[in-house]
Amino acid sequence: MHLKHASPYSICFIPVGFAAFVLSWTSFFFSFAATLAVADLMRGKVSTLVPTTIPMMVILPLTIVLARGHVRDLATLQDQLRNFSVRKARCFCCDNGHVEPSTGTAMPCDRVLVYGALEQWFCKNAASNSSSAQMASLDYFDGLVRTTVHSHLETVNGYSLSYAHTLVFSAPAAWSIIT
Repeated sequence: MHLKHASPYSICFIPVGFAAFVLSWTSFFFSFAATLAVADLMRGKVSTLVPTTIPMMVILPLTIVLARGHVRDLATLQDQLRNFSVRKARCFCCDNGHVEPSTGTAMPCDRVLVYGALEQWFCKNAASNSSSAQMASLDYFDGLVRTTVHSHLETVNGYSLSYAHTLVFSAPAAWSIIT
């Protein structure tokens, strides 16, 4: 997404922790299907209840914990976007006194580069009554993130799974029913 030409369909928010949730959820369905298959093969020798409770007792609680973490990450993201300020962003160079920790050599300031790029991109869109073009550009960018990006996140209610993702995500459940 380029904020000059924002399209609400081009933003995809998927926190990294969501991958662990999807893996756990898929593992739950695969293990449940596998234990049902084993129980079917051992019909009469083992109660069906015993092998099917293993995924329920081991993997399902992990899946629930990961799902709660995902929802918490989305709430944190909403709060971060609502209060976004490019001026508050941390930079590796500034945190290390503009000295590369491993070599001791001087580093250029990332903040200067980012601020310069934002000034080039948004200077003409920024309000003309601000004290400087760069500060006006930073204010304009902050406003775009707080409104355009944040409103899209609220529009999709924090979830931006495509239909294809949903099919892949729910495929193990379908396979366990079919078999």
